[in-house]
Amino acid sequence: MEFMYLGTGASEGYPALFCQCERCSMAMELGGKNIRARTGALINSDLLLDFSPDMYMNKLRYKLDLGKVNHLIVTHSHTDHFAAAELMMRHEHWYCQLQESGKKLHIYGNETVEETMKSALRYDYGTDTIEDPFYEFHIIQPFMPFTLGEVTVTALPAHHKPDEHSFIYLLEQNNTRFLYGNDSGIFSDETFNYLRDKHLDVVSLDCNYGLEDRYDYHMGISGCRIVRERLLDQNSCDASTSFILTHFSHYSAELHDTLVKNTEEENFIISYDGMKVFLA
Repeated sequence: MEFMYLGTGASEGYPALFCQCERCSMAMELGGKNIRARTGALINSDLLLDFSPDMYMNKLRYKLDLGKVNHLIVTHSHTDHFAAAELMMRHEHWYCQLQESGKKLHIYGNETVEETMKSALRYDYGTDTIEDPFYEFHIIQPFMPFTLGEVTVTALPAHHKPDEHSFIYLLEQNNTRFLYGNDSGIFSDETFNYLRDKHLDVVSLDCNYGLEDRYDYHMGISGCRIVRERLLDQNSCDASTSFILTHFSHYSAELHDTLVKNTEEENFIISYDGMKVFLA
């Protein structure tokens, strides 16, 4: 499995769109790993995890061929994770031309994500049913694995958006497991219990709050410690498991090098845009 972080920032980006705070000014000045787009990931070139408003920028800076993408799995309906209006550009003949004409994009998510997609269609086309639809939507249920190409995906309940079924995702390929754990505060018991005795090779955790001790809907480093300890205690991971922190907000999370310095003794890995993880 090849996993690429397309964006490692929170909903406002880092530096934030209109912000003039010290952190955002320093991020602009220093550049590099301090520049964080809205969150998302690309897996094996044909599977997207979330679709942020920065996807066009990601296409340019990483030279992505998004026409190869067959599947999009969505964590929840917040616009930094699901920019439905941008997906209209996937409509063939109106906005794009594909080498494999007529190929549909398969989108997987909850009922609110589906309604968000229909709302974007109504705005663009005046109807939520169009001729020759360019996508097919699939409602997913927690704890029920499904296979997309070479990757088996399992949605697990997240502690994030209480008015909809927000998900984190367990990704499995060739007996390796990658847990993508944002947006979420400390996981629920049912999520922890599902992961019991399943060895995780990589755990990617929400660290929106950085050095702050907060656990509601997002986490800081202290929350990530709690999740790691529980996963260790229940035999879901061991010393070989990599723990990666992501989804940083300029309000709470320090600049990249400061985050690295504050976590290096604990062996947390601080993600950055464009970072790749390879699992054999």
